Amino acid sequence: MTSFFKKQKTFSGKFFYLFACIIMINFIQTKVYAGWQLDTTFGGGDGIFTHNNAAGGNGNERGQGIILQSDSKIIIAGYSFNSTNNDLAVWRLNSDGTLDNTFGGGDGIFTHNNAAGGNGFDWGYGVELQNDSRIIVVGYSSNGSNEDLAVWRLNTDGTLDNTFGGGDGIFIHNNAAGGNGSDQGYSISIQSDSKIVIAGCSHNGANLDLAVWRLNTDGTLDNTFGGGDGIFTHNSAAGGNSQDIGKAIALQNDSKIVVAGYSYNGLNNDLAVWRLNTDGTLDNTFGSANGIFIHNNAAGGNGYDIGNAISIQQDGKIIIVGCSNNGSNNDLAVWRLNTNGNLDTSFDNDGIFIHHNAAGGNGLDEGNGIEIQVNEKIVVVGYSYNGSNEDLSVWRLTNAQPKIYLSVRAETVEYPAGFINSNTSKLPPGSRISYYIYYDNDGDDSGNNFFISHYFKQEVTFDTVIVDTAGLHTGSNTTVYFSSDGNNWHSSFNQGIDNRIKWIFSKAVALDNGNDTIGQVTQNALGEADSGRVGFKVIVK
Repeated sequence: MTSFFKKQKTFSGKFFYLFACIIMINFIQTKVYAGWQLDTTFGGGDGIFTHNNAAGGNGNERGQGIILQSDSKIIIAGYSFNSTNNDLAVWRLNSDGTLDNTFGGGDGIFTHNNAAGGNGFDWGYGVELQNDSRIIVVGYSSNGSNEDLAVWRLNTDGTLDNTFGGGDGIFIHNNAAGGNGSDQGYSISIQSDSKIVIAGCSHNGANLDLAVWRLNTDGTLDNTFGGGDGIFTHNSAAGGNSQDIGKAIALQNDSKIVVAGYSYNGLNNDLAVWRLNTDGTLDNTFGSANGIFIHNNAAGGNGYDIGNAISIQQDGKIIIVGCSNNGSNNDLAVWRLNTNGNLDTSFDNDGIFIHHNAAGGNGLDEGNGIEIQVNEKIVVVGYSYNGSNEDLSVWRLTNAQPKIYLSVRAETVEYPAGFINSNTSKLPPGSRISYYIYYDNDGDDSGNNFFISHYFKQEVTFDTVIVDTAGLHTGSNTTVYFSSDGNNWHSSFNQGIDNRIKWIFSKAVALDNGNDTIGQVTQNALGEADSGRVGFKVIVK
């Protein structure tokens, strides 16, 4: 499955809520909901891995976070019931969906309890891999009175890394917001300098504040971040002076930190997105010039709007998935923001995609995890009510509107040779390219040639060529020639006096991991001593 997804430096909201099962799905069509099937080479021969009793209590087990190693082994973090309460559980699977017996206690599982000393619940939520393949899990652990933030680091063999935290492989923290109450971590990302950023919440004595911690690589707080103590906290983003919770965290290419979650507005919760500078201060170039984007009523019910997961596109746009109340229950909600923290109205017309009733039960639909494929399609995982209970649901979104990659206005080209060049631009694999070329010659000019070159790693094969002169005046003896030598696309036409021609052709691009590009587009006027006008644009769908 990794070949379908971009390698992300961000934590993409991996709250998959898999209920102790991992399902491998083959993407074999581009339509949402259709054409997918379980991969029978995975798990028990049915495409599914399930497990219970990791901690010995024969009770509930839940997978909350997932990540893939470079060798295609799969790491899942969550918790398992130990007969009294929950223990942290980390499972590692081979690529075929069987437990990897080189990990943990020789059974493919690492479990841990009592990280914070309260001998109560230990929960794992987010998981990430360092460049050296060590595994970091974030969550929280009971201290006897409430919960503390807990961060565990494991060696590649699934044992605690005693060079991290307090010398036992664990970092524990409470009282980030000063209320000496619960501190919980939900999401984690690792910076390019290997520092660790965590998003969650902390009790301030009255309610919960957003909390972002940054750790050095050894598991100590980074005092260059936040208020000089390695912590950033924030409350009342939506104005309700109550709960502010960070559920997902991602890093931009410029190392700014984006956190998605929700904030209480006085009546219910609004989607909240915070962006921090690298020093842990709010970035006032984002959102409402205060570093925060707030949104409610995405689904029209004027109720709860919650962000659960986040990912950042290659162009820097920010995608958040979660849910929004429609007046009766929750719909899946996907928001896309421009880099300045405003809704991107090129995304489903208003910056928001809403979907209801995926499983047919006309009840709750919620997204909990997101990944972006190399062809820019968006895959969301979550659940939908089927009338009796909740089903695992996976949505895939595609852009039905073409994207203009290159556009050059009509330019006058003089004899004997003029040209128009464009910069190269990477193409989403699997896309369809269409060209619109317009030529208007106001005199007698024969023998004009268009040379359009492309650089693909695989052979170019044409799909359709259309010469459309409808509504355009064409003179006598107009002839279009079209040829390809595999990597270079050549075209030319000869025309009579006072010709105008519109010429469109397209093809399907071969998949090549995002490395195929549109090359320079050049028009050469090689005919009589006269001038003409040529314009073109390239769109990708």
